[in-house]
Amino acid sequence: MKLITLTYHDTKFTDDWKKLLIRGDAKRLLVNVELIASISPTPVEGSLGGDVTKNLYYVKTAIPNGRGLNGIDYSSYYVTEETYQKLVKNIEIL
Repeated sequence: MKLITLTYHDTKFTDDWKKLLIRGDAKRLLVNVELIASISPTPVEGSLGGDVTKNLYYVKTAIPNGRGLNGIDYSSYYVTEETYQKLVKNIEIL
């Protein structure tokens, strides 16, 4: 098993779904590389407040976190650009 550290932010979209708000400081989490389902290659601009923004990348995992209306819900994270670069470098993309 190969583990990798994800540095991510808690986020929330505005009510009109036009802006991604970053809530709080970055957090870290160890994840088994085999449980990473997808990594978005396109960054999303997260707002830290005012005009300050930060590029975040969406990472979806196969880590179950509960049951939703249509089945099992899985954990996903908006990771930092440094984490994205590390993921792309360390994961074999087919």
